[in-house]
Amino acid sequence: MAKQTKNEFVSGEEMYLNGTISARNDSNKEETIIDVPVLIQEIEQKRRKGCKEFTFYVNSDGGQCIQGQTLFSYLQRNKFNVTWVVDGIAASMMAAIISDPSHKVIANAYSKFMYHRVQGSVYGNADDCRNYATMLDKFEGSIYDMLARRMKITTQEARTKFCDGRDHWLTAQEAMNLGLCDEIIPSDISIPDTITDSKAIFDYCQNHIINQKSSEMLKETKKFADALNMAETTDEDVVLTRVQAVVNERNAAQSELAAEKAKNLTLSQQVANYQKQKVTNLINAAVEAKKIGEDERATYTKLAEANFEDVEAILAKRQGVDKVVDKLDGNVIPEAEKAWGWDEYHKAGKLENLKATNKAHFDELYKAKFNTNPKN
Repeated sequence: MAKQTKNEFVSGEEMYLNGTISARNDSNKEETIIDVPVLIQEIEQKRRKGCKEFTFYVNSDGGQCIQGQTLFSYLQRNKFNVTWVVDGIAASMMAAIISDPSHKVIANAYSKFMYHRVQGSVYGNADDCRNYATMLDKFEGSIYDMLARRMKITTQEARTKFCDGRDHWLTAQEAMNLGLCDEIIPSDISIPDTITDSKAIFDYCQNHIINQKSSEMLKETKKFADALNMAETTDEDVVLTRVQAVVNERNAAQSELAAEKAKNLTLSQQVANYQKQKVTNLINAAVEAKKIGEDERATYTKLAEANFEDVEAILAKRQGVDKVVDKLDGNVIPEAEKAWGWDEYHKAGKLENLKATNKAHFDELYKAKFNTNPKN
């Protein structure tokens, strides 16, 4: 269901994509990133609730090709009704992501688009460098194909236009002329011509957006003051300072929570390792004392993992072969066992005892059972 807003171009859910395209584990913690795996999870949750329309507000200096193409493919595969609103800049990989011809692109009158060759770095020998260059060529080919489809030209024409080693900065109007933008909306932000570096343009637009949000927030001072239990007449700067303090407290709490979760995970792993080692030690001791055979190790290990105390008690009551041997008189076979065969000894759990006390009789029963002599 479309959200009711003052912007008539908004459809469905609104999301702000400000920063460098990356994934949290691959990024510098200090930089503002568009965490693609997290973003896709958020979109997927909304999709499962029935949402198929999204408006993305963009201010991005580009980022990782792999993450960017993952987002592009995900949006394309699900056939969402997507509107991109370029608030600041759409540079490099972000400019490629918004090139899906089935999506609508709206640009702020003073926003900028930037296209250039795929860039990267490699460390290694000559073969490593050649392989890396081949990989860059493949990513670059995909991006030029994406742009070509949007511009309704051939891939080679797109490559010729943007593949000359320079950064190609386009105004909203220039992008619209090339088919890279569908609509331009008025704006009160004007990027000075002296600012040309992608990072500088991104920062300029980001600051403007933050200031704009701050201005909107000032209009709601009373609501913030009430929420913070402050007097309505409290100075706006004081309210904003308190709001920022609350944000800082929340961030600190989240950091502490993440640290505690990591600590608990480590402790849980240590406990699991301890329990596993305890079971291993119990079974090793039982096998060594000949309370159980090596062929029973897996069974008793599984039982001990499920209920350690019960298995420990059972094994404690068992006598090992050595203790039984001490009570036996050489090769004398008890009267009750003289008629026993291999199976009877096996059922009684006395094969190991017999082998240790009367090897000749053990070999005789083994040959009768398996029609061959034992190996040792």
